[in-house]
Amino acid sequence: MTSKKLDGIDFAIVDDTFLPDDFIEAPEPRARGLVLKELTIEHGHAWWGERFWEWVWGEPTVHVYYLATAVDGSGKPPSVWPIDQSTADQVTIEVHEGAPYKWTLGEGSPVFIPRVIEGGLAISIIVGISRAGARHWGEILKKISDDMAAKGDLTDLLVKLASPGGFTVDVAFNALGKATGVVADVLELQHDKKKGPFAGLFEPDNSWAGKLEQEGNGVYLKLGEV
Repeated sequence: MTSKKLDGIDFAIVDDTFLPDDFIEAPEPRARGLVLKELTIEHGHAWWGERFWEWVWGEPTVHVYYLATAVDGSGKPPSVWPIDQSTADQVTIEVHEGAPYKWTLGEGSPVFIPRVIEGGLAISIIVGISRAGARHWGEILKKISDDMAAKGDLTDLLVKLASPGGFTVDVAFNALGKATGVVADVLELQHDKKKGPFAGLFEPDNSWAGKLEQEGNGVYLKLGEV
C-alpha cells in the first residue's frame, strides 16, 4: 500500500502500476466491472462526549456507506456509484458507532457497472460514516454531477485521457484526484466522517489479480470482478 497526494487529497493506493496490454493479437473487447464484496472497519471513533450520551440514551447507531468514482479513456464524464436514491440503499448499512464491524456483501455491491473499458480504468472509493440518518442522495448526487461538469480542468484531463495513448498513470490519477475531490467536497458539506479515498488502476484486458484488496487507515476492502 502506497500513499499519493492528488489534488490536495491523500489517497491510499494498493497498486499504482499500469501495464499496457501486450498481446500478439488483440483480444475481443469485453465488458468488465467491479463490485465491493467485503468492507471491514477495525474500529470507529466516537464523537467527543459520546460515551456519556451512550450511557444516557443507549448505544448509538451510525450509517456507513461508500461512494465509488471512476474515470476511463472514453472521454465520458466520471461515473459515480450510487447513481440515485434507490441504488443508495445498496451502499449503506446501519451499525453501532465505535464498534468494529464487517460488512460481507455476498456476490457484491456495484462499484463500476460492467462496460467495455477504453484505454484504462481508474477508480476511487470513499467510505463515509454519517450520524444524520437517511441521506437525500438524489440531491447529493445531483450536486456532485453539476460540480464535476463545472470543473474545466477535469474536462480537459478527460479529453486528454481519450486521446491516442493518452491514458497514462499521471493523467489518470490527476483526473481521478479532481473527480474524487468534488465528491469529497460535497460530502464535507454533510459533516460526515470519511475514510480513504482508496484508489487503483485497471487495464482493459490484463488480469486484475493483486489489485482487488486494499487495506489502510483501519479499513479493509475486498473487490470482485464481474
